[in-house]
Amino acid sequence: MLRNCKGLIHRLALFLVIAARIAAADSSGKPVVPALFILGDSTVDCGNNNWLWTVAQSKFLPYGRDFDTHEPTGRFTNGRLSIDYLADFLNLPLVPPYLSRPSYDQGVNFASAGSGILNATGSIFGQRIPMQTQLAYLKDVKSELSEKFGRERTNEIFSKSIFYVSVGSNDFINNYLVPGSSYLRDYNRKSFIDLLISGLDEQLNELYSIGARRIVVASLSPLGSVPSQLAKFSTIRLDGSSFLNDMSQQYNTKLFDLLVRLRSSLSEADLIYNSLYNVLMDISEKYSQYGFLYNDTACCGLGNFNGSVPCLPNVPVCEDAAQYIFWDEYHPTGSTYKLIADKLWSGNINESYPINVKTLLGL
Repeated sequence: MLRNCKGLIHRLALFLVIAARIAAADSSGKPVVPALFILGDSTVDCGNNNWLWTVAQSKFLPYGRDFDTHEPTGRFTNGRLSIDYLADFLNLPLVPPYLSRPSYDQGVNFASAGSGILNATGSIFGQRIPMQTQLAYLKDVKSELSEKFGRERTNEIFSKSIFYVSVGSNDFINNYLVPGSSYLRDYNRKSFIDLLISGLDEQLNELYSIGARRIVVASLSPLGSVPSQLAKFSTIRLDGSSFLNDMSQQYNTKLFDLLVRLRSSLSEADLIYNSLYNVLMDISEKYSQYGFLYNDTACCGLGNFNGSVPCLPNVPVCEDAAQYIFWDEYHPTGSTYKLIADKLWSGNINESYPINVKTLLGL
């Protein structure tokens, strides 16, 4: 009888495994949400700057060498971005750049390298699409979709889609801390952070008014840990670039508090705080456990930490980017972006607060 019982348990377990695989196969091709919309800077720009007059460009090799097509796309890394992996999790196609004039049916990416919360941010590079302009483009997209699907259906699409916002780094590195910056002259650190949070507050409220309900907002990464800032400050300050990490944390604390307030004031919003700071600090501190060999040096570049000279066609580049946390003087490798996406999708409360995206969607 015991043998029969074991046989029954084995067959039941096998049945459950097969049933689970069938269920997964049935749902594997169906989008989890209607669309994915992206706003922000070079951490999520998938090619908008290809259409702009700017030195903030990545439409040349070795950028994109490990991407699906093995060609440069305008992404500031060797392969995919975190939002590309997020699209995979959502069973959506890779989100196209807005300036390519694509179909908007399943989302669009407005992000622009060099841009920031402030309109003036990134002017040292040339053209860029500030957050306020990205929101204006989003309104235009909604109008076009309303003409195509009707207002009610479009409102439903927006309310059920994911909106990912990653912005703020350039406001510090390529605005406030630029020698001769008027913001550095007129604002101390606290008041400048307050200025940014106030601006982002208005922008997130506008995003909500446009129709976004499921909104993910990325924190600042540890700005003092990127190769460019390590190279810049390691020889001119006793504390090196660590003050930038302090600045990042001060901003992130106020960003976290802002999202807590918005959860109360925006009654229908599901707001997720994506802690890039915690994620990247964990990866950096435990880099060997994550499979990396180098945690502070860029794969592509020259100078200290390969962070003094940017990644250009004739600049030395490593053979295996998967050994590096950083691809160039500012941006992570595709391997790092994959880890960021994994933790956004199914990470713990220190990585994605108050819940991760998978839980938000009831998966």
